[in-house]
Amino acid sequence: MFDRIFLVMKMKRLLLCVLSLILCLNTSVIHAQEPESLMIVAHPDDETIWGGSHLINGNYTVLCITNGNNKKRKKEFMKVMEKTHSKGIILSFPDKTKGKRDNWKSCKKDIQREIKKEIDSKDWGKIVTHNPDGEYGHIHHKKVSKYVTMILKKEDRTDQLVYFGTYTSKKNKAKLENEKKLSKKDYEIKVVMTKHAQEFVKPINFESLSKHKCEVSLFDETNEDPIAHITLAKWADIMVLVPATANIIAKVVHGIADDIVSTTFLACHTKKLICPAMNVHMYENEVTQRNIKLAKELGYKFVEPVVGHLACNDTGKGKLADVQDIVSAIDHEFELEQTLKEKNVLVSAGPTQEALDPVRFLSNHSSGKQGYAIAKAAKALGANVTLVAGPTALEDLNDVNMIHVTSAQDMFDAITSRLDDQNYIIMAAAVADYRPEMVADQKIKKSDEEVTFHFVKNPDILAYIGQHKKENQIICGFAMETQNLEENARKKLESKNCDMLIANNLFTSGAGFQTDTNVVTLLRKNDTQHLPKCSKEELGYKILETMKEIEMEK
Repeated sequence: MFDRIFLVMKMKRLLLCVLSLILCLNTSVIHAQEPESLMIVAHPDDETIWGGSHLINGNYTVLCITNGNNKKRKKEFMKVMEKTHSKGIILSFPDKTKGKRDNWKSCKKDIQREIKKEIDSKDWGKIVTHNPDGEYGHIHHKKVSKYVTMILKKEDRTDQLVYFGTYTSKKNKAKLENEKKLSKKDYEIKVVMTKHAQEFVKPINFESLSKHKCEVSLFDETNEDPIAHITLAKWADIMVLVPATANIIAKVVHGIADDIVSTTFLACHTKKLICPAMNVHMYENEVTQRNIKLAKELGYKFVEPVVGHLACNDTGKGKLADVQDIVSAIDHEFELEQTLKEKNVLVSAGPTQEALDPVRFLSNHSSGKQGYAIAKAAKALGANVTLVAGPTALEDLNDVNMIHVTSAQDMFDAITSRLDDQNYIIMAAAVADYRPEMVADQKIKKSDEEVTFHFVKNPDILAYIGQHKKENQIICGFAMETQNLEENARKKLESKNCDMLIANNLFTSGAGFQTDTNVVTLLRKNDTQHLPKCSKEELGYKILETMKEIEMEK
C-alpha cells in the first residue's frame, strides 16, 4: 500500500474529481461488502422515496418511527425490507392524532430513547436519515433529523451521519437554487505526493485534474519555488492526508519532517484532516492507537477508517472511508465557519489582580489560554466576539473586540455593561473571590511585625449574569475543583443559573493552569459528559457546539 497522497486545499474547485481518483486506486477493496448501516425514517415509504438507492446498494437496518400499529402500512414496509434484503424495525409512535399531524410533544423523549438505543446497538458503517430541512419541510422528518443529529453530536459520531437529499417543488425551488450555490464544491486543489505514492499513480494525473503542479520532492531542481513546502503551508485553508498510513501518522504527531509531505504538514498552521487506511492489525496496534490519540489531542480531525475486506485479504477496521464521507468531512470543516454567524459571543479569560499596595497584588496561576482558545474558536465559527481579559502574557486576537482589565471589579464592570447584546456568555476567567478592604497608598515596608489584611468579597460575576439572563442567552461557567468535582460543580451550575458548566480538577494530569490541554467534565442540567484530554482549542469548539445544541433545544 502506498504511503499517501497529501492534499492541500483552498476554497475553489475540483475536490471531488481528485478524491474519486484516489478511490479508484483501491481496486482490491471497492467491491467488498459494505458494513451494516442504519437508516432512520419517520414513516413507512420514506425509506423508499428518500433512501431507495441506499437500500438497493447497501446492507441496512431500517428504523421507522411511526405506523407500527397500521397493518397495511406495516405490511408494505416489511415487503420493502424483504425485497431489499434489509432488516426492518417499525415503531408505533403517532403519525396523526384526530386527523391532524401529531406534534410528538408527549412522546419526544421516548422517540429519542428508541433512536439512541438503536444507534448504540452496533458499530454502524454509516447512519442515514432525513435532512435538517425535512426534504420538503415535513415536521416529522425535521424532528427525526434533529434527534439523530443531536444524539450523534453528543457521542462524537457525526462522521457516520449521512442526510437524504432535498425535494424540489414550485414552493421551494427558489430556496433550493440559493442552497445549490452555497453547497457547490468550490475547491482549489494542490497535491503533494510521497515517493511511494508515485509508484501507484503518476503526478501528471493529478496535475491534469488540479491544474496545478504536483509537488513530489523537497529538492526538485525544476521547481521555481525553492521553499515550496512553506509556500503551500501558507496558502492552504485545510490540509488533508489521504490515505494516511501508520507511518505518516507517527511522523506528523512527533514532528518528523523528512519528505515533502511531512515537512509541509509541520509548517502548516491551519485545519488538518487525517484519513487513515492500513492493515487492521497495524491500525489496532497500541503504538498506532497512541499516535492517533495524540493527534486528536493536538487538534487534528479524523475521518475514521471502516470495517471491510482489505487489500491484504484481511478483514477488519482499516479500510479507507468512503470518498463521500471524506468530502462531507471537508465540507463540514468549512460549514463550521458559519455556525455562529451573526451571534454575539462574550468570553472572559485569564486571572484578575487585586492590589495590596502600588507594588504588590494578589492573583492566581491562570494563563488565560483556555479563554483565548474559546474566543479564537468562536471567531472561526463566524461570531462577533468580545474577549474580556485579565493580565496575561498572550497576544491580542485579530478581529476580536479585546477589553483588557485588571481587577475583579474591572471585569465585572466591563462584562455587565455589555451583557444585553450577547447571545453566548462564557466565563472562563479565574476571578478573585476576595480583595483587600484597604489598598495602601505607598509601598508596605518590610518589618519584623506581622502584617494583617482584611478582605472583602468581590462581586460574583457569574451569579449576576445568571440572575439577569435573558431568554435568548446561553451561559457557560467554569469551575476549578480539588475534591468532590461533580458534586461541587453541579451545585455551582444550579446556584448560578448556568445552562452548562465546565469543571476540572487542578491535580488531573493535562488539565489546570498553564497547560495547552485540558481534561474536563461538561455538565448540563440533565447530562454529565466526561471528556478525554484534548487541546484547549478543541475544547473551545466543543463548548460552542454544545451551546448551539442547547439553543436549538429551547
